[in-house]
Amino acid sequence: MIPPVPSLTQYLELLSQFDGTLQAAALVGLLIAGVFTLINFRHLQSLDTAFPPVNQIRQLVPTMFLALFLRLIRFPESLWYDETFTAAMAATDISKFPTALLGDVHPPLAYLIMRFSALLFGMNEFGLRLPSLVASLLVVWLVWLIANEVFNSRAAYIAALLTAVLPGIAYYGAEARYPMLLAAVVLAALLMILKNKPRWFAVAIALAPWLHSTGWLYVAVLLTVAIVWHGFRWRWFRSGVLVVILTAPVAALAYIQTEHVISGFWLQARAPFVHMLTTSLSASLPSGWLQVGGMALVVFLSAVALVSALATGKPLKRAYIYSIAILVPFLAWFVGIVFRPVYLPRTMLAATLILVIFWSGWIATLSRRWRSSVLALLIGYSGAAHGYNLYNQLTDNFVRTDMDNKFFAHCADADVIHTVQLNLAIPAEFYAPDGVDVVSWYSGQNNHQRLTQNAIRALNIDQVASWTQLTGDVCIVAQYSYYTEENEIEYLTAVADTAELVYSENNQLYAYQVYWLYDR
Repeated sequence: MIPPVPSLTQYLELLSQFDGTLQAAALVGLLIAGVFTLINFRHLQSLDTAFPPVNQIRQLVPTMFLALFLRLIRFPESLWYDETFTAAMAATDISKFPTALLGDVHPPLAYLIMRFSALLFGMNEFGLRLPSLVASLLVVWLVWLIANEVFNSRAAYIAALLTAVLPGIAYYGAEARYPMLLAAVVLAALLMILKNKPRWFAVAIALAPWLHSTGWLYVAVLLTVAIVWHGFRWRWFRSGVLVVILTAPVAALAYIQTEHVISGFWLQARAPFVHMLTTSLSASLPSGWLQVGGMALVVFLSAVALVSALATGKPLKRAYIYSIAILVPFLAWFVGIVFRPVYLPRTMLAATLILVIFWSGWIATLSRRWRSSVLALLIGYSGAAHGYNLYNQLTDNFVRTDMDNKFFAHCADADVIHTVQLNLAIPAEFYAPDGVDVVSWYSGQNNHQRLTQNAIRALNIDQVASWTQLTGDVCIVAQYSYYTEENEIEYLTAVADTAELVYSENNQLYAYQVYWLYDR
């Protein structure tokens, strides 16, 4: 029996309602920030930013260990689909890697970094996620350095602490994908602007498009800010020329991918400003009032922090930096309207971290009582998210959007795992028990990621025209979602009429089934 799942239209309506709720919460947070600012504007104008220095080295070390712990506890989680695709790209024969890359929408650098890590530490969760973990710890340090330049030592410590504990940021520090690497190079480039080092700025920001295509947005915004900030000096124009030279090869690749590949992917146009805000705190909270309250809180902090930064010393310098957090999501929104849809909230991580720096600058100005209260609220919210995640991890209570190792464990005694969609073939290759072959259905794409046939061959994905061609004990795994197409429903209906259903799971948005066809 085919389980009921929502259509794509119904799913997009759910997303729209959810985004609408978050936007309403953001408006509430903005209104509260406005009232707070009006009441306290005199206080903001009279703030003295010269605080006694705190012993940051002594305090940063335990902060780093806290960041390490909150990321390592996520390492035992199964890889989700995007991470298994990273594994597939990392494991691809180097001679076939360019062909596989041309079937994807991402540039090569993150894959190559994780390939190197996997060669050293194994093709497993640890080996693949280690680069993001290292980048995440580097980001804590970079946030500390930037906040110290823009504000003061107290704000720097608070910024490092929040970067360590905020759940959305911690999540990407334990994911075998590009977001934390992208955030690290963007923050490094921002630090070089502050230090007036145009050559190192060019090297850092030029890495962004090599990590993800949205890196071009950061290149455009940071290069503009750098040139204007430093008075249109020729040495910063030269750094722009160096950026063009360093990114020219990946620009050609990006053109090919956006013209011929991206239309086969699942992107939807949504709200990058919402993503930037939810990435920090509320995205990792369970749905409901906690998530809505988290959105209101981050908007309040962002608005008050902006007013505080502009009302105190170095307002122009701070305005330039804050503009990065505004302009990057704006460009993402604009590109999504006029060119291609932009969905990915994780690409807004660097902009989120800039907001966190400004939150910290404002929090540092508060009295000890108020400062402790605001930090307790933020850390309390973060603790709720980390506890929620850990509880789900211990009780196997995840709302899955992709199959993981627990599903494929049902196929341990099979001769063949047969996947109906390509987005299942990739994790099946990673989690298939030893000695079990993986064969995908030739016509199944699931509209999730439409790989070209050349890319499929480069990734060593075997395919057949029908499950009837397979022999031995066959374990068939299927995912049903808003992207499941009619031909896949027909194919799975035929499977359900013949095979034995051994496992089923349905979380309203996604359904999963595992069938057995015994040796015939």
